[in-house]
Amino acid sequence: MTPHYQTLMVRVSWENLMPRFYFHLRSKENNIPDDSGKELDTLIDAYEHARFLIDKILVHVGHDAADLWKVVISNDKDAAKMIVPFAVSHAARGQRRGTT
Repeated sequence: MTPHYQTLMVRVSWENLMPRFYFHLRSKENNIPDDSGKELDTLIDAYEHARFLIDKILVHVGHDAADLWKVVISNDKDAAKMIVPFAVSHAARGQRRGTT
């Protein structure tokens, strides 16, 4: 086996280890698809990233409609892996309790 071929095999194998997750924003009336996604190691990392996105969005748009929105995490095959409601956000919970 040539060294170049071995390097190619390692590169292809490494790329397959890092899954790409997509973070679609959804409500009953709206759908904002994520067309680019993000490579992360695990579904737990994807969950943490979804919570980060939720917190970032709520800072800019407010908490009034937080209960209406969710992040749907999917994979390359567009199979839903997890649904994270905006209400999971620490910022949304603190705002509703008045403890931010």
